Amino acid sequence: MEKLEKMRAALARYREGLRRAHSEAIEWEDYFKGAHWKYMKQAPLSGREPHTPFLLNAVWNKHADAMDACPSPVFLPRQPQDERGAELLGRVVPVLLDKLDFEQVYSDLWWKKLKVGAGCYGVFWDPAAGEIQVQLVDLMRLYFAPGCGDIQRSPYVFCLSLQPVEDMRRRWPQVPFTADSLTVRDSFRDFGADELAGKVCLCDCYYKKQVGGRQVVHLCKFWNEHLLYDSEADPAYAGRGIYDHGQYPFVLDVLLPKEGSPLGMGLCEVGASCQGYIDRLDYLIEENALIAGRQRFLVKNGAGVDMGQLADLRQNFVQCDLSVDDSAVRPLQAAPLPGFVQTHRDQKIAELKDILGNKDFMTGGVTGGVTAYGAIVALQEAGNKLSRDIIAGSYRAFKQVTCQLVWLIKQFYRQERTFYADGEFLQLGREDITPHLDIRVIAQKKNPFTTAAHNQLVLDLYKQGAFAADGAEAAARCVQAMVLEGKEEILKMLQTAGGGPGPTEERDGVPAGESGHTGTVPPEVAARGGI
Repeated sequence: MEKLEKMRAALARYREGLRRAHSEAIEWEDYFKGAHWKYMKQAPLSGREPHTPFLLNAVWNKHADAMDACPSPVFLPRQPQDERGAELLGRVVPVLLDKLDFEQVYSDLWWKKLKVGAGCYGVFWDPAAGEIQVQLVDLMRLYFAPGCGDIQRSPYVFCLSLQPVEDMRRRWPQVPFTADSLTVRDSFRDFGADELAGKVCLCDCYYKKQVGGRQVVHLCKFWNEHLLYDSEADPAYAGRGIYDHGQYPFVLDVLLPKEGSPLGMGLCEVGASCQGYIDRLDYLIEENALIAGRQRFLVKNGAGVDMGQLADLRQNFVQCDLSVDDSAVRPLQAAPLPGFVQTHRDQKIAELKDILGNKDFMTGGVTGGVTAYGAIVALQEAGNKLSRDIIAGSYRAFKQVTCQLVWLIKQFYRQERTFYADGEFLQLGREDITPHLDIRVIAQKKNPFTTAAHNQLVLDLYKQGAFAADGAEAAARCVQAMVLEGKEEILKMLQTAGGGPGPTEERDGVPAGESGHTGTVPPEVAARGGI
């Protein structure tokens, strides 16, 4: 078929155009693992090459920052009739993401993003399971037009996967499947021979068309020269496309953008040169330590000295046939390296930390006599601006993922689904929602320092009488002006306290002093929901 031939030709072009990007991704992965000496010119490769994991430490710290701020969506209606749908989605979508184990996908994507510069979400509808899937897509098996700055503008997007040959024969019994020779083996170079045995390479090809004045996305599945599925030939999708949102189901999350490419630069690429210098200097220092730390001797031929006894440190006496002076046996000691070599190494380590934004105070270590908790936290917050910047980019990608997920709910939830959220069962159906909503992303903060500071603020307000019944109005104004988690519930408690009995009034016939109730909002109630 002409259509299939065009797709296969496009796949061959895309694979060739992205070959260098895939090779670089493998190289940066090796730098992360410390297996990078083979990429360094004139590398010693003596078997004693040091592998100081500064890049791994930087990636690990940025990943920890990202996990402290795992995203959660908030839906805002655009029209009054959208309020019910926005409320339902705001309560159901976090539950659905938890059911899909999104936090694990988010974590895996961040490892990829930090190491090689980009990670990719895949947002699919699985007709066999009857459920939405949010998965991590391996960039080594994703192909798009080289030089295309946005993956959504690529004429085709190919996603390759390995499938057991027996499963493929059951799904398409009319196709003579055989185990592949895998002409696309470079896409699966991280697989061993056992993992490739008995597998075939299934190719999913997504492409866009204009239908009725709007853009739709279609899907073809093929293996070698056999077309297995074409959504244009499927009556259910022929006129509307496979997904109503009209986008490829792939969302790229990029660390540092590259001009003319939807991929980006990762921390390993940025710090590779500096890491290489540090490891070279480590090699020189360690080799010198091994040589200079070993006592050796120069022995003149015919000196009559038993060199076996001289080399045996257990021997207290060494026999000789002639008189021995400094000209016959002389100690040989290698000179240590100059001090500036160690200094230069330390400067390179500091340079790498500066480049990657991985200063010591961000991991709890400080210098210069800074010991106060507030000062350390202030330094950490000032240093976190790089983390906040890349997390903000990740939130933009998450917003696209959430938008596609809502479209899939609207398209495929033909019957109401039941979700348990906030202590009650909720019914969500396609008629309840509209995908045209404003989405705001908030962080599910897990940082213990942030939690401790929030708790301390609430307790300080309580001790100063901010939650007393006679000062409820002033306290409400104060809390209203704060950026405080759980603020709405605190305001409700203040309103209740302001309208209830005062500190000297009886409650349920019992004087306040006898019951221990002072007419104030207890701190544990004031902080409820935010801590």
